[in-house]
Formats: sequence, structure tokens, C-alpha cells
Amino acid sequence: QCYLVRIMRLAILSSLLAWAIAKTPRCTSDSNEGDTCLAFVGDLHATQSSAGLEEVKCKSIRFRSMSASDLDDYLQDHPVPAFIGPEGLYITDHHHLCMALLQADLPSASKFVYVTVQGNGVQSTLADFWSALLQRNQLWLYDE
Repeated sequence: QCYLVRIMRLAILSSLLAWAIAKTPRCTSDSNEGDTCLAFVGDLHATQSSAGLEEVKCKSIRFRSMSASDLDDYLQDHPVPAFIGPEGLYITDHHHLCMALLQADLPSASKFVYVTVQGNGVQSTLADFWSALLQRNQLWLYDE
């Protein structure tokens, strides 16, 4: 019986998130500063060198226990700031959230986050892009 309830819950979660994805555009290299778009968490690049694994574990358990609508509400209330770079999206905050969502025992369709585009450096070289992030204090190269 628990297995059946879990399967039903996952189906509902997938349906609700598919609806949310349909109404919010996917992030592309053409997205502009200030846009809100959706991105699969596995496609995001971190700008922080480390993350607290205990916090990631706790968030992952929390996400797994949420209803589909509660998870979507939570993700909408916590958009992930990111820059578009020459090789994709580079997140500047919510590293724990993204890592936890990626590790959570949820269907892949539910592993999308709302991204707030902070800038678009897709035309930059990778070296120039990283330098620009460093100048804007958007990199966490060591754990304090």
C-alpha cells in the first residue's frame, strides 16, 4: 500500500511540475538579465567550491516529503540567481538547494529550479567570464 501511495504521489508531482514548466520558459543563451526561467539542476555550474553536506542531506529529505504543489511553491519562492556564461548557467547562491534537489529521490521532471538571470556573458571567453564574476564578488573560491 505504501508503494502505491508513493507511485501516485510521484505521478501527481510530475504532472504539477510539468504544468509549471509549461508556463515558465526554459533558460537559454538568449535569456536576459532580470528574466525568470527554468533550468534542470544537473545542468547548473557552481561558483562555490564547497557545500555543507549535512545541510544538503536535510534539505533533500525535506524536498522528498513535500507535496508537489508545496515543492513548486518553495522553488518559486527561492529562485536561484545565475549568470549565463559561455558554457551554461553559473549559480551564485542556493548551492545547497540545488545539490539537495539533485540528490533527492524524486522524478527527473521535478528537478527543475526557477532561475533569476543576473547577467549574460555568453559572448565572453571563459577566462573573461570568470574574471568578471570575480570582480563582481560572485565567486566563493574557498570556505571561510
